[in-house]
Amino acid sequence: DWYALILTSRTDVDILAAATLIESRRKVFLACTNAAAVKSNSAGNIYAVLKAKGFARTIPFWSGDQANGPEAAYAGRCLPLDPGSETWKFKDLVGVVADKFTDTEVNNFKANNVNIYRTFAGFSMTSEGQVSVGEFIDVIRFIDWLQAQMEEEVFSLLISVPKVPYTDNGVAMIENVIRKQ
Repeated sequence: DWYALILTSRTDVDILAAATLIESRRKVFLACTNAAAVKSNSAGNIYAVLKAKGFARTIPFWSGDQANGPEAAYAGRCLPLDPGSETWKFKDLVGVVADKFTDTEVNNFKANNVNIYRTFAGFSMTSEGQVSVGEFIDVIRFIDWLQAQMEEEVFSLLISVPKVPYTDNGVAMIENVIRKQ
């Protein structure tokens, strides 16, 4: 199975279509653009649209280094880590050139929860580590992992006993495997 979607397309139409598709699934979409409208926070830019729609599974990323797949580097940097053990902020991205921004541009990105890769205080790093709606990526990922673990444990219980009775004892059996997580 798979968890993260990355497109080679950077068009607004494709980003919106993929974000809409992913929103109804327990997956994430790392979107990337270098659109000037996002950088200037022009009305109707794709990331403002995703924020307005309340999308919680799209990770908006802006990079001037489109050729080196910055969103793939971002995924490769964070997804191998155990859910809940990481943040997606302050990460170095191997093979990606960090951008330089004005304070106004940084604030424009923050207004729509856009992740960027820039040099700050002499270090190249990502910021802010959020999805379109503003929640932190690691929180979304941990919740997805926790839900999957609970489902697996409940399933294991159901197949390991002849019956989970519809009684207080049966409910306690389910509760115990959930609390274990």
